[in-house]
Amino acid sequence: MTKVLQDILKQPSELIKSLDFTLNDGRTELENAAKAIAQSSAVYLTGMGASLHATLAVQALFSKYRHKIHAIDAAELWHNIPLPNKSAIIILSRSGKSAEAVGLLDKAKTSNSIVIAITNDINSPIAQHAHFTLLLNAAYDYSVSITMYTALCLVAGLLAEACEDHNLHQIGGSLRNTLERLPETVNDWRNTLDNAAWFDSDGATCFLARGGSMASCFEASLLWQEITKTPSMAMGTSNFRHGPVEVLQPGMRLGIWFHHHLRDEDLRLARDAKGYGASIMAIGQNLPLHCADLLFPLPPIDPSWEFLIDVLPTQLCAEHFAQLREIDGDHLKICAYVVEDQGGLDFQEKTS
Repeated sequence: MTKVLQDILKQPSELIKSLDFTLNDGRTELENAAKAIAQSSAVYLTGMGASLHATLAVQALFSKYRHKIHAIDAAELWHNIPLPNKSAIIILSRSGKSAEAVGLLDKAKTSNSIVIAITNDINSPIAQHAHFTLLLNAAYDYSVSITMYTALCLVAGLLAEACEDHNLHQIGGSLRNTLERLPETVNDWRNTLDNAAWFDSDGATCFLARGGSMASCFEASLLWQEITKTPSMAMGTSNFRHGPVEVLQPGMRLGIWFHHHLRDEDLRLARDAKGYGASIMAIGQNLPLHCADLLFPLPPIDPSWEFLIDVLPTQLCAEHFAQLREIDGDHLKICAYVVEDQGGLDFQEKTS
């Protein structure tokens, strides 16, 4: 079993551990951070790589409650965007050491901004300099961000719920029920992979989604690049029709997250793309059996929290594709596990 697959399969238990910690030992810090956000002049969610994608999931959850919140990559927020006085900056970083996120700390200080760190390392620079630190309390991944990504989504999502003063006990109980049943669902998903024609082509790979699943869409594309070492792209489902649709051709792979309110539109796009010879993967609740070549039906979950689990099928797909093509998905060839330098590509080429 690959290290990537081990990390994928451990997610349900690690997320339960993170959930329990956040709503018990971390509850006071969570609620105090929510109060600080309520008193701020502006709110920014930020991170890099997978952490940035997690901000998109939480932005959708905040937006559901009509909070104005900005999700911006940490480098842009550091270098190019003025911070209003007394802002709240929510930094997502599994390591707490990313160069761009660390660079933000001085800028936050000069603007009298509150920093909320969501990280897995209490001793990291971001955690040490933040006003509030929400720990993930989950096991690190071997290489690419698997559990760390979903744990960031979970804890940041709970922060969004705390800002609304919602019943965290009830929300936590519902999420726990879903996570406890998730291993059985993951096993069912794995059983669909071996005979799926979606993996057979050498065509391009593209992921499409709406709402909170946009986070999973962009994360899926990143994982595809990191694990399979092949190009991929990601975008909003509607935006695909505005130009990118021109790349449709036989053998292209599309992954589509079916939105609960716009199911008919997503079905039409899947049908049209199949007409041009593309192979379709579909992810969502209550999927029609005829809609795709590869189906990943989600278990019952509040649609606003689908982002927590709807990335898992694409994690499995990336790992499976790498195995089929005999690609080493367990190791990064160029990118460091933690990017602590904004400079060039400082790596040594492997020689056989």
